[in-house]
Amino acid sequence: MESLRKLSIISFLAIGLGFGFTFFIASTTADQKEKHTAPLAAEPGTALYYAYECEAELGPLPHFSCLDCIEIPITQNGVQVTEDVDWCDNPAIFGDPCQVGNRVGRVEGMHENGDPRPEVSFLMFCRDGGIGVIGHNSETGATCFFSIKEGGVNAYGFIPGPRDPGYDDAWQTPQVVSDDHCVSCHMADPFLHTPWIDQVKDPKNPSETLVPMTGSLASPYFVVGDEFYQPAVGKLQRNECTRCHRGQCSSMFNGNLEDLYIPGSFWEDHYDQTMAEDLEALKAWCHSLDLPSHF
Repeated sequence: MESLRKLSIISFLAIGLGFGFTFFIASTTADQKEKHTAPLAAEPGTALYYAYECEAELGPLPHFSCLDCIEIPITQNGVQVTEDVDWCDNPAIFGDPCQVGNRVGRVEGMHENGDPRPEVSFLMFCRDGGIGVIGHNSETGATCFFSIKEGGVNAYGFIPGPRDPGYDDAWQTPQVVSDDHCVSCHMADPFLHTPWIDQVKDPKNPSETLVPMTGSLASPYFVVGDEFYQPAVGKLQRNECTRCHRGQCSSMFNGNLEDLYIPGSFWEDHYDQTMAEDLEALKAWCHSLDLPSHF
């Protein structure tokens, strides 16, 4: 229980720092969009149509597979366990906090000619036999959310891309993905950072986390597709809680923002009445937003 309590504080602060969900809605000009080969015909609202919309912002979509992902370790007192446990050193912020077997992977974007596009990252997350993907352009803010259909394809095998047969049979439509309220969790920025997922380091640079640190108060962020609602726009004035990072509003995490307390469970923590008042202001701001899912 103490781990979960600590989680609620760490999650909220870390979320704003990394991607972590005042928001900025960016727009892309025609010159900023990837110039790629004209796609095949696709019906609006289909997974394939959405893939083409995203390729215009992010470049060609790569193939995704959980085989290319790294397992997120679950430990007790620093020792990795091989089965689900009741408590762990770094619990997850959603789902089963100490579930083993979850995996995360990262693929760098590329241009149509195959040249690398380092400003574009695709993050894969594998859990319960499925795979979800977030594609993000850190320069324009364009972001796409994808998820395969449950039972429709093997997440550890070949998953069709937009140029392969059966794409619509493998991937959910953007409306189905949106109905899962992606932006409720990924509200401040596209990529969430917590001690749980940041255990996984970039194999190419072990000093950095695998999930890229792209978020800041000024970084652009918008979601591609009319089916998705956009991150909330607003900034709390003179509020210390959002001085360094954006605010996050959601009741979908294991640790609810309503349950946060001052002082937090940090080393050398201290009580600050001003911060406590700012936290209450942040809660009130969240309640004022017209979000599909909020606390």
